[in-house]
Amino acid sequence: MKTLPLQWRGAMLIAFPMVCQGFFIFAVIFMLINAQHSLERALQMRETYLRLNKVASSINESLVFHEFDFQNINRPNTQQTKQVTELNGLLKTLAPEDTQKLNARLKEMLSILQSSADTLNTGKTNPDKLRISTFHRVLHCIPPFILEMQTVIAKSNELRISEFSKFAKAQGEILRFIWLAICASLLVAAVMFAFFTWSIKKPLEHIAENSKRLSKRITLLPPLKGNDELSRLDRRLHSTYEAVKVASEREMALIHNVSDLVCSLSEDGIFLEANAAAEGMLGVSAKDLLGKSVGDIAVASEFLITDEYLRKTRSSEEVTNFELRLRAATGQEVETHWSAVWSPLRSRVFCVVRDISAEKALSRLKQDFIDMVSHDLRSPLTNLGITLEMIEKGSLGDVNNLDALKEIKATSRNVQILINFINDLLDFQKLDEGRVQLDKTYCSSNEIVKEAISLVKEVAATKNLSIDYTPTNFEIFCDHGKVTQTILNLLSNAIKFSPDNGTISISISEADNTDSISQISFTITDRGPGIPEEYRQLIFEPYQQAPSSKSQGTGLGLAICKMIVEAHGGRIGVTENQSGKGSNFWFTLPTANLPQTTQLADHSDQSLFHD
Repeated sequence: MKTLPLQWRGAMLIAFPMVCQGFFIFAVIFMLINAQHSLERALQMRETYLRLNKVASSINESLVFHEFDFQNINRPNTQQTKQVTELNGLLKTLAPEDTQKLNARLKEMLSILQSSADTLNTGKTNPDKLRISTFHRVLHCIPPFILEMQTVIAKSNELRISEFSKFAKAQGEILRFIWLAICASLLVAAVMFAFFTWSIKKPLEHIAENSKRLSKRITLLPPLKGNDELSRLDRRLHSTYEAVKVASEREMALIHNVSDLVCSLSEDGIFLEANAAAEGMLGVSAKDLLGKSVGDIAVASEFLITDEYLRKTRSSEEVTNFELRLRAATGQEVETHWSAVWSPLRSRVFCVVRDISAEKALSRLKQDFIDMVSHDLRSPLTNLGITLEMIEKGSLGDVNNLDALKEIKATSRNVQILINFINDLLDFQKLDEGRVQLDKTYCSSNEIVKEAISLVKEVAATKNLSIDYTPTNFEIFCDHGKVTQTILNLLSNAIKFSPDNGTISISISEADNTDSISQISFTITDRGPGIPEEYRQLIFEPYQQAPSSKSQGTGLGLAICKMIVEAHGGRIGVTENQSGKGSNFWFTLPTANLPQTTQLADHSDQSLFHD
């Protein structure tokens, strides 16, 4: 039965008692039918017994008191004929062997009467003498007839009593059988219930134990045999265990081979688990690190902030990121970035600790370089540019040598290119580090575009370029200066790559709304060489340029535009001009007040765990 599916076991649990109940019901019906037959026979025998007594008494009285009309014995309507007929009918209901002698006596008496009646009908005999003679002859037959009649009546009475006894016995047997059937039904139900429970209890306990072992990642019990639902479920648990085991081995291999320190902490910040990266990062083996607290290895100045970070992690459902300076076994400070998450199920903090000492050193070096560029390079270049401009304009005296004047102008342009490069580099650095906050106000899109056009108008005139703009005004919530800078960068690129005597178009329209946020779209169209499709995403990354623009810029202008636009909650991109020549640079800005997005936030805040 263990191999049967659960549905068949349940069907047997119901069907077997029902079959037994059906058998008991048919048996009781059979016994009731037999009892009913016994009762009917008993009642019939009682009726026969009473009628035999009555008929026998009537016949005897007629014979004894000369009331028997043997002259009309052959007539069916006479009382004596009816009594004899009734007696014959009653005798036929009894057993032939019990009524044989009584029938012989009755026939003998009827023969005497018939003979006397025949003699009387001849008219040759005196009726009175014939009656007296017939009476004496019949009188000799009455005692044996009465004796046989009593014998038949006695046997009939015995049969009646026997049938009533059978009926009473059948009643008792039926009651006993019913009680026996009830007890047997209860016993069968109990046995079936116990057997069914036993047949699934062991497998369920087996599966429960395997589930517990699976949760603890320890070896499971052997799989159940059979092909029922429980056996298949147990085999599925084994399959899951094998998959979890393989995944766990891969996970542990990854954790132990990763360069970052992966560890778990108690609520008090005590190390409970750690991978081998601890030795490379702190100079302490994973085994020696266990039992120590984070405060023990943190520098003294950050001891208190360590507890605050752990408290914040325990109270949050999200991943908490923070930086902490640790003290290695050699005494050297190690700057680390922590991504920590609290697990209520296991009551511990899981952490990934990354050594960012090199990144911090590089960041400081980069900052020193930026400071050097800003103070030691941009200032002299700016002064040099001003001086060259003054010389070019003759403020410091006329320059009569045309070749010298030409060289001064070329030098002035190159100095301005260097200054623009430095400005782009500084702007990009500020945006990338999140040190620039947007100063948003409600602005006129028309004024922003006109201001940007006015700033590049003279440059466009040197190439005889016209800027086509149909004033269209929308109210947008933005940083006026940053959006102007974005349009200015795009216009400068359009002027740079457009052929002489060309046209640059600017248009403003309502953009397709996303997330029910109203946005407007700015589009700058040029007639330049265009952007190959494979570069249309790449050119918005830092220091990336399309092949046609190599050595014509810093590669930071479009990256700065992207940062500014995405910080406003908008999008930026480029498409091919419908004429097949040139490009359409576009960007969108929301008209409503939106929170500043994370493009200008600290990029070191990265989540390493998933909730």
